[in-house]
Amino acid sequence: MAAYQFEYGDKVFSLEIEQGNILGSIEARDIPPLDDLEGTLRHLLNHPLSSPPLKEVVKKSDRVVILAGDMTRLWVGTANFLPVLLEELLAVGLERSQITILLGTGDHRPHTDGEKRQIVGEEVFENFEVVDHRARERGDLVHLGETSRGTPIWVNRRVMEADKVILTGGIVYHFLAGFGGGPKALSVGTAGYDTIQNNHKIALGSKEEGLNPKVSSGVTWGNPLYEDLVEIMKAAKADFLVDTVINREKEIAAIVAGDPIEAHHAGIEKVQEFYGIETNLKGDLVIASAMGYPEDINFYQVYKTLDNVTRVVKPGGVIVLFAECREGMGNDDFARIFSDFTDNDTRYADLSANCTIGGLMGFGIALWAARHKIVLYSDMPPELAKTAGVIPASTPEEALAKGFELAAENPDVVIMPHGSVTFPILS
Repeated sequence: MAAYQFEYGDKVFSLEIEQGNILGSIEARDIPPLDDLEGTLRHLLNHPLSSPPLKEVVKKSDRVVILAGDMTRLWVGTANFLPVLLEELLAVGLERSQITILLGTGDHRPHTDGEKRQIVGEEVFENFEVVDHRARERGDLVHLGETSRGTPIWVNRRVMEADKVILTGGIVYHFLAGFGGGPKALSVGTAGYDTIQNNHKIALGSKEEGLNPKVSSGVTWGNPLYEDLVEIMKAAKADFLVDTVINREKEIAAIVAGDPIEAHHAGIEKVQEFYGIETNLKGDLVIASAMGYPEDINFYQVYKTLDNVTRVVKPGGVIVLFAECREGMGNDDFARIFSDFTDNDTRYADLSANCTIGGLMGFGIALWAARHKIVLYSDMPPELAKTAGVIPASTPEEALAKGFELAAENPDVVIMPHGSVTFPILS
């Protein structure tokens, strides 16, 4: 018998697993946080990768827009590094009124003032303009043509009217863009609704494929969706980048700065080092946590965990997933693809005619639910969870019991306590 800890919302609970043949646990490496985040960042801003120092990129007469993540990216640690970045900009001679912090909501909901304070920190919120991007407000956007793949390029007007644009974010494995951070801060975070949906439609494959096999975690160049994001970013403005990499305790363990492409790829190397876990484990039953809040803020965000977990579950196997989902489904299009259609053929037909990112992600989960049995312990109403094809449970113990009931006799068991960030690489 072994006890394992799992994060759930703001809590951590322990489960004793008595049954099955436990093959092992796939975990993120234990990486310490940066000893001196402020000193490290100041050095990087003065010695960036493939870019002049920030103080040479920005002139004292410039209007600067800093792009930052929304509440679903709270783990990035924006409030920890943003004051240092702002101090360096003020040292150039800028006034506070020349700087705007634009929260890259993509097509997510707007923020409350309390949430904005959480993202950027109290002092920054009180002293700088902090605004939400609105992807569906055409008057807030500027049209810049199309990418080579036909994606219409609509970008936030503040970005285009700024003299300098600084991207910030966090880098993790990402199921569509290959890796988060980098161009996504602009090309999704502050893009128009039509841009976001058309870019993400690249992930829809043929009817036989379901999802485009070229669009995958861990792949940038050669991934058509990522390459489309780079085209969008280059059509707009992106002068500098600051991206973080967190450890499994959600502390900043690495930070990169400089050219938006080159610095991002330097950060990707860190992510691969921290979270790319080579393994030969495959389970009849995989027990996983989405790693707590905000990674499990809603079922929409839990897609990232399932994308990782499904890589190590055998065909027809069982997944037991712990994810609070305090905001329910989290996206109307995502919820609709479950509730309005009874099978994956009709879901595919709908997406072929009217593809949305939410619908696409819902379709991905529906495909996994058809291939595996997924037991979910969450705070969502059971009937809502059932629409997604998953099996609800009201306690962690009930979820575990249901998982073993559905699995093969004496199943091989794999544990993934850091499911949202741990990327299994099958050796």
